[in-house]
Amino acid sequence: MKVRLLVTLLLIGVLSLAGCSVLPAGEASNSTVVEYQGNQNIPNLPEGFGLYGSEVEFSGVYAGWNGTVPVTIINGRDKERLFVLSLVQPTTLKEGYEALPKEDYSWVTISETQVTVPAGITYEIPVMLSIPSDVSSSALAGKKYEVGILVEDITQTGFVQIALETKWYIVAGTG
Repeated sequence: MKVRLLVTLLLIGVLSLAGCSVLPAGEASNSTVVEYQGNQNIPNLPEGFGLYGSEVEFSGVYAGWNGTVPVTIINGRDKERLFVLSLVQPTTLKEGYEALPKEDYSWVTISETQVTVPAGITYEIPVMLSIPSDVSSSALAGKKYEVGILVEDITQTGFVQIALETKWYIVAGTG
């Protein structure tokens, strides 16, 4: 019990020192670079990086449906970072959901899979969910899928390296 508590506290400390956080979901928009002015709902990070939009749910999707939501990266004021974005299978699934099959990853398009973000900048990367019109409505009806979008800071060095993930929940209509 003491070891588990010590490991948990150590992990929290490392994440705090790295300045990493995952924040609530954002709004859909085009790719933009905005200098953080301190008056938005997005926090101003002194160092490290964070995500705004940790969970996104698409409800009632159907064959031919599409929508776009950005992954918003908040880069701390300490340095420029190079980020790589990719789709990943969830390590744990939300109850009632199944992993989006890898053969259906083509439904999700990340507009920029690699981006350099200057220090102190918030950067939005549009990600589109597009259900092909030839998907069988009966096969899709009632399905609940989950997929992760992994955001890795590949400029990190050292023993501990932090990556953050946003979860997308795709809920099909009932037919």
